[in-house]
Amino acid sequence: MADEWLTDDLPVLHAVRDLEEESEPGIPFTAAALAERVAFDQKRTIKLLTRLARADYIDGQSVDTMAGILDYYVDGLTERGRRAVGQWPSNDPWAGLVELLSTQIEAEQDDERRTRLVKLRDGVLSAGRGVGIALFTKFLEQQAGLG
Repeated sequence: MADEWLTDDLPVLHAVRDLEEESEPGIPFTAAALAERVAFDQKRTIKLLTRLARADYIDGQSVDTMAGILDYYVDGLTERGRRAVGQWPSNDPWAGLVELLSTQIEAEQDDERRTRLVKLRDGVLSAGRGVGIALFTKFLEQQAGLG
């Protein structure tokens, strides 16, 4: 089974983000504009937009007829949609820590320090989210003088 998130949903979300940035504020755009951007047919695009709206990734309204959905007007991304396309940071502190470590690794010029950062990131990943958040919370408590 194909990963529909990567092949279908995420490209539509990225196209919504791009069209939202290119369009005048407050002016919705249609499924046809999105379909052209992602190279999907309009029927498939409407199906994906409906699915993304139900999952609270986009704001929009369908144009319904007795025969089904005729078109879809998209107002833009929701908070959840912005996080999915990387426009806003994740609200998961664990993901933020791993991302910060990865960014530091890429930017680090000193080989010894880079090696230590890689070991730290790998340790964070192997320890698991629950352990990492507990340790990070304890660290913050100590820094605030609460622990």
